[in-house]
Amino acid sequence: MATPWHYAQIEEQRNEVFARVRRASRWATATAVAATVVIVGVVSHQIPGRSSVANAAPNSSSASTTPPSVGPQSSGQGPASVAGGAVTPPVPAPTPTQRPPTAVSGGSGW
Repeated sequence: MATPWHYAQIEEQRNEVFARVRRASRWATATAVAATVVIVGVVSHQIPGRSSVANAAPNSSSASTTPPSVGPQSSGQGPASVAGGAVTPPVPAPTPTQRPPTAVSGGSGW
């Protein structure tokens, strides 16, 4: 006849099994998170039209869109200023600088 199991032995064995399951779930979760990060990183480099080089370059057009200040103007004058009796037209706002399009080669061609 087999030896009878005591409650303390059963409880100890159950706790050991639960500890193994917890460790296995932690490893599975960590592996899934790491795999997701790797997949997202690879896919983000394959999206057409995105380039880390183009995003890293400073945008010179945003800094030059504000018009330069033109000396003090009296409150009675509009955008044109009077210099020596002659009316001078206002200074036009600078136009944004055009960049050549970024070409990305390869990929699946969606």
